[in-house]
Amino acid sequence: MDVEKNRYENFDELLHYCQHSANPVGELVLRLHGVYTENTARLSDNICTALQLINFMQDIDEDYQQRNRIYIPQDELATAKLSDVSIAQRQKSPELKQLVDRQLVRARQMLIQGAPLVNHLQGRLKWVMKFTINGGLLICQKCQNRSNVFSRPTVTRTDALGLLFKSIYFRPR
Repeated sequence: MDVEKNRYENFDELLHYCQHSANPVGELVLRLHGVYTENTARLSDNICTALQLINFMQDIDEDYQQRNRIYIPQDELATAKLSDVSIAQRQKSPELKQLVDRQLVRARQMLIQGAPLVNHLQGRLKWVMKFTINGGLLICQKCQNRSNVFSRPTVTRTDALGLLFKSIYFRPR
């Protein structure tokens, strides 16, 4: 899909991409650990899609500069009176920041919706998933806190320690 497509007309097209790129990874992990069910697959899809969307929002500049890809839906860019030029020229505008933040809110909600997956897991996989979910939430927050959507957020040692503690005490509903 990456070879043939580098723009997504709407969010449904972007979801279709995630269903064929990120989500199969989650399915594979669930099957390898013998915990694949319709319910765990749905939760995993939410997590995998959310992580993919967060990754897109942290790498806006890199995706465009190195691969000519824009993972912000074109219709949403147009509604915000933005275009590919806004990204190509690295235009820092309140409209682009708000649009990226909306993408991150959407991803965060999906990540939280998928979080109960940890209740179906055991042992190391459960801990890895807790850390993955909390790591995704951390990067999402860091992306929302940055003033320049073209800068990639960094995780400090303090962030990593906080992530460890959050993961230990993480109890999704």
